[in-house]
Amino acid sequence: MKGLFTASLIALATAGCTGWSSQRPPDPGVESEPRTNALPALALGAQTNYRDTLAALPAEAIVERFSFTSGTARLDYIGIAATNLGGVVFEGGRFVGHLSAESADAFLACRGLHSAQAGSWLVERAAWEKSLREAMRRDPLEVVWPRDAMSLKNTFGELRERLNALQGLRSLVEAGSSPSGLARSLESLGNQFSDSNARERRSQFLAAFAPGERETALVSELGVDIARYTREGLLLNYPKQGVTALVRAGAVEAPAIGPTARVTPESLAAAYRPGVHWERCSPAGWASAKLM
Repeated sequence: MKGLFTASLIALATAGCTGWSSQRPPDPGVESEPRTNALPALALGAQTNYRDTLAALPAEAIVERFSFTSGTARLDYIGIAATNLGGVVFEGGRFVGHLSAESADAFLACRGLHSAQAGSWLVERAAWEKSLREAMRRDPLEVVWPRDAMSLKNTFGELRERLNALQGLRSLVEAGSSPSGLARSLESLGNQFSDSNARERRSQFLAAFAPGERETALVSELGVDIARYTREGLLLNYPKQGVTALVRAGAVEAPAIGPTARVTPESLAAAYRPGVHWERCSPAGWASAKLM
C-alpha cells in the first residue's frame, strides 16, 4: 500500500514538473512552431493608459509604484527593471514622461534615504513631485525587454513554485503509512496552500490599491504594523509587505509600494543602489545624484 501511495505521488509530481502528461509527442516530419518567452515591446505615448500599462507589465519587472492626487489630477509612477528605461510617469491616467534607469535608481535611493530618516518621503511628496517633473523626459518611446533577463526570471519563478509543491509531496511520501505522520504532513501541506491563497489575495488587493481606498479596508487586509503621525497625516508603514500609506480623514491619500517602504532607521538596504552621491539626496537635488 505504501509503495502504491508513494508511486502515485511521484507520478503526480513528475507530471507537474515536466508538463508532458497531457501532451502528444510531435509527429515525425512536422516542424513545430518556435517557442519563446520573450515579451512584446510596449509603446508609450500620449494615449497610453496607466491601468493598461500596469496590467501589461510582468510583476517581476515592477520595482515600485506610487500614486497621489496632484492639484486636480492623479499622478502615478511605476519603477521598472530589466528594460531600456527605469520609470514611467502618468498624469490623469495618461503617459506624460519617463526616467532613465540611472535616474530612476537615484530617485528611488534618495527617497529611500529620506524614508529611513523621516518615516516616509511621502510627507514631502510635493517637493519630490516637482523635481520628478523637471527630471523626466516627455518624448514617447517603446519599452524593450532583454529576452534573457525576463525569461530567466519567469523560469526561476516557475521552478520555485514547482519545488514548493514537490516539497509538500515529499513530506507526504516520508510520512509513509503512519497515521500520525500522515496527519501532520497533511496539516503542513494544508497550511502551505492556505498561506499561498492568503498571499494571492493580498497581491490582488495591493494591485488594486489606489488613492481613495478606505483606511479600514487597508487595516482589515494588512493589520497595523507601524503607525506614525506627521504634519501631513497618519503614516501606516508595513516594511515586511513593502507598503506605506499616508492617511487623512479615514482615506488613503497616497499609497506607495516598493523598496522605499521597506527601509528602516537602522537599514537602508532595501533602497540601496551602488554609486549614488548620497550627499545630494534632497527632494530638489536627487537628479544630480545619478549613479557614477
